[in-house]
Amino acid sequence: MAYCSATGTKTTRQALQKAGWRALAVATGHNWDSQPFLPYALDNGAWSAHVNGKPFDVGAFERLLNWSGSCPVRPDWCVLPDIVGGGLKSLDFSLSWLDVVSKFSELNLLAVQDGMTPADVDGLVGSGIGIFVGGSTEWKLKTLGDWGRFCRGRCYLHVGRVNTVRRITYCSNAGADSFDGTSVCRFPVNLGRLERARRQQGFQF
Repeated sequence: MAYCSATGTKTTRQALQKAGWRALAVATGHNWDSQPFLPYALDNGAWSAHVNGKPFDVGAFERLLNWSGSCPVRPDWCVLPDIVGGGLKSLDFSLSWLDVVSKFSELNLLAVQDGMTPADVDGLVGSGIGIFVGGSTEWKLKTLGDWGRFCRGRCYLHVGRVNTVRRITYCSNAGADSFDGTSVCRFPVNLGRLERARRQQGFQF
């Protein structure tokens, strides 16, 4: 499954809808309720805050949860709040939010970070908790195969920041269930190329 960061551009949303893509509603973003309405997942906004040199915005994340709670459609999943590059400290932070977020989403994803290994989350994942491969780009690509083998037959696997054909191939090889990116939101012309790659790699919608 492919997710694109939420965009308010109607023509882009229509193209995403036709292609079977879904929206990633980011806490620090906008356009959550733009039309046509797309099936969606929730992102806590930690990466966006990190890139902009800001702390995690608790208020923005809580507003996103409340918005989702008012929607007639439940989210596919939600990324639990995390600390970018925070290792095991990030894992503890994510788990501290689990009870709150579980009220809004039946499937919640632990964002694994640089330095973490499958052994760190063994026993935590299952039908209601999956893995979101975050972290630095270098670490993500280096360890993606390990996370794929760990999650196979055990839990849901999502990969963040996938904006090229090559990375879609990496996701497919790892057995990922879904991926997200900003490429189509920023440059709608890229949808055709990325959608062809998604279908060639066997991602379904």
